[in-house]
Amino acid sequence: MKREFSIMIPTFGRPLLLEHAIKSALSQDAGIDLEIIVVDNDHDSKFDSEKVVKKFADKRLRYVRNPVNLGMCGNWNKCIELASSEWMTILHDDDQLHSAYVATVLQRIKKTPELSIIGCGVRQITDASFADEALLDVSNATAYLHLNSMDVLRCCPYYPVGVAFNKAAASKINGFDAAKYPCLDYDMWYRMLRDYQGGLLSARLAFYRKFENESARGDVLAGFLLESYQIRQQVISTFPAPLEYFLEVYSQRRIMADKENLESVWGTPIDIALVDGIEHQTRPGFIKKVVSTVVKVLVVACSGRKSYKLAV
Repeated sequence: MKREFSIMIPTFGRPLLLEHAIKSALSQDAGIDLEIIVVDNDHDSKFDSEKVVKKFADKRLRYVRNPVNLGMCGNWNKCIELASSEWMTILHDDDQLHSAYVATVLQRIKKTPELSIIGCGVRQITDASFADEALLDVSNATAYLHLNSMDVLRCCPYYPVGVAFNKAAASKINGFDAAKYPCLDYDMWYRMLRDYQGGLLSARLAFYRKFENESARGDVLAGFLLESYQIRQQVISTFPAPLEYFLEVYSQRRIMADKENLESVWGTPIDIALVDGIEHQTRPGFIKKVVSTVVKVLVVACSGRKSYKLAV
């Protein structure tokens, strides 16, 4: 039976945090025809996640265990496959939603029916306790910003939690791509914004937990730098010269900004010299690149040529 909204919870081996995630999902407005499906990648039941689900006697909640471990990306795509609603969100087993999340999202979708993806503001939490939703500011719940693929040039416009999307649209772009790890979500949000209408709610309607998160590993953060750089290059390639040249320079400079931000958020140093595939820019090198770009643009303009590929 098709439901109004699906909250899909992929999980593996975090029963305590899973309980918090389920509790927040069940706190949604009872008037919404909601389904909540826990999709367990622990195929041999080492962590007893099913027992956690059974503690909640609620007809909206059900449990699915994969017969084999599908990997993180495979499990996320399994969530898309199992959802019965037109609209869905993936709530990771260590995150939480505000009780007004689904109602606020559905309200915006009704006002802006052309949307296929919408995110919200997020508050970070750093321990394993259940977060009090009073910490979230939802006073500006109706504030809204339109987004498109250009918004991924600066950074990923969405957090991993609190993003709702149209199932059919996500399926049409083949869901999450395992080759883009650790930027599975960043890559998918970009492709959704490239092909469909997107938006962002200003209200903080979700908690993103930094506790026991593999994103804190240095190799994962280095991978994020590389994949986010490559996503920006995809965006830049859609623009004609000379704008493309300046965007390429901007993309190079964003690498250092991303590095500093990730190190600040996760407290983990990143050796950018070890990230293959990125042209590393010192400040003098960056200035030299800008000058070189301006010269090449002038050469193109004076010669009347329509395009000139800048080596990156």
